[in-house]
Amino acid sequence: MIKTLTSLRFMFALMVILSHCISISTSFDQHIFQEGFVGVSFFFVLSGFIISYSYKKRLLEKNISKHQFWIARLARIYPLHLATLFFAVLLHLEIWQNTWRGICHFIPNLFLLQAFIPEQSFYYSFNSPSWSLCCEMLFYALFPVFIQWFSSIRKLLAVLFVLMTIILTGMAYTPQDQTLVNTIWYVNPFFRLCDFFIGMLLLEFYERYRHIHLSYKKASLFEILASVIFLVFYLSANSFSIVYRASSYYWIPVSLVVFVFALQRGCISKLLSNKYLVYLGKISFGVYMFHFLVLDVLVRVTHKMGLELYAPTSFAILILITLLLSSLSFHYFEKPVNLWVKKQFKKTHLI
Repeated sequence: MIKTLTSLRFMFALMVILSHCISISTSFDQHIFQEGFVGVSFFFVLSGFIISYSYKKRLLEKNISKHQFWIARLARIYPLHLATLFFAVLLHLEIWQNTWRGICHFIPNLFLLQAFIPEQSFYYSFNSPSWSLCCEMLFYALFPVFIQWFSSIRKLLAVLFVLMTIILTGMAYTPQDQTLVNTIWYVNPFFRLCDFFIGMLLLEFYERYRHIHLSYKKASLFEILASVIFLVFYLSANSFSIVYRASSYYWIPVSLVVFVFALQRGCISKLLSNKYLVYLGKISFGVYMFHFLVLDVLVRVTHKMGLELYAPTSFAILILITLLLSSLSFHYFEKPVNLWVKKQFKKTHLI
């Protein structure tokens, strides 16, 4: 486990939450909050880096089979997805007034296929953030193939160059329509493969330079510089088209953050290695998966009671409930079910 990157998972999950808080208060309708969707780009790049860091060598040396890899990833993601989907269905019973419509939306969600359907009513249905899991499942399904294809860094660079060229060219001809941008560039799992490949490439550079001598002072300077560059991109984003900001705009700053903090040698890394931040990072998957459901309930309750909570109060309630649910889920659902799933597959000799 790379502690700094684990802590950053929570930081970026928090940014995603803030980008959704406009539903509880118009106070959150500001660029500094709404641009928080960059957290998704961070997760995809980080996924490519961490999955390569954890499994590339083991898969290539056959210390773990493809089936073991797939089952490990399935056991990590799918149980919580099913649990949150169940609660989302209870919250959205109105969709079942039209039975056929309910089934058509539920089935893709059940099998994490909703992001492959280019229609917002599908990919944002039920527990909206789960669309990103469709992308992750595609990454995981293809990863054992990727590490064989990209036997050298040159091949990975070549594929990235081609994919980036296609994406940037396509973006240049895309109208600034939020729904269209979301459908083509933000949600589409095939185009988000580029983020995953960037993470894989970062791992190649990390393995080459992780052991170079770097003083605490220089490492701190690099961390501060990476943070400043990210903030400059983030705060200046309004000056650029939403088409590019959907993914490509953040390729450079997010990559710098992942690579620099993976080295864990500077003053900011020391702060991020705090055990409490690391713990929040460990439960960040639950934070990401639960927050939209909690937000939905909070909005419904306040509207039904005719209340209009002060924005900081609403946010505090949202975060506290989400953290509580995520912590309980991590210890009493995710970890036990993860072990149970692996045990069941082991009995069938698939792992």
